[in-house]
Amino acid sequence: MVPVDQLPGGKGDIFTMIKFDHTSSVVFEKQKLSPSIKNYFNFTPDGGTNYKNALNLIKPYLRDGSLKDYIPMVIFLSDGADSNPPIQVIDELNELKSLSTSLIFNTILFGSQSGLELLKNMANVGNGMFVPVPSNLNSLIATFELLAMKL
Repeated sequence: MVPVDQLPGGKGDIFTMIKFDHTSSVVFEKQKLSPSIKNYFNFTPDGGTNYKNALNLIKPYLRDGSLKDYIPMVIFLSDGADSNPPIQVIDELNELKSLSTSLIFNTILFGSQSGLELLKNMANVGNGMFVPVPSNLNSLIATFELLAMKL
């Protein structure tokens, strides 16, 4: 999330990371990003990707009154196709947009072509960028830097 103005306790972006495959879970929340971001990418793809589970975990952050001075930005990273019908995923994303009209929803397809069209559509609906990335950590880090420059 990107700050609009200074908040109590200092200014700077705060981040929440959600991991998803069969289930979704919050890896960390409302933290400043540190150089140790590489430590958060230590999980292995497990298949059974369910985008709706991950999108549902975003809703509380969009409803969180303490974050009202931030512009919510999602960087949605996937290595494959979703198990839900695409229309259901887009409907879920439209619900997120109804919770925050300033939401910016970026998508990254990591090392695959599976799910390409849905991720493109999600970025389009979310006023964000779609970026395909080869499956190596350096390319992924460069993509995050590209997205940060677009702010």
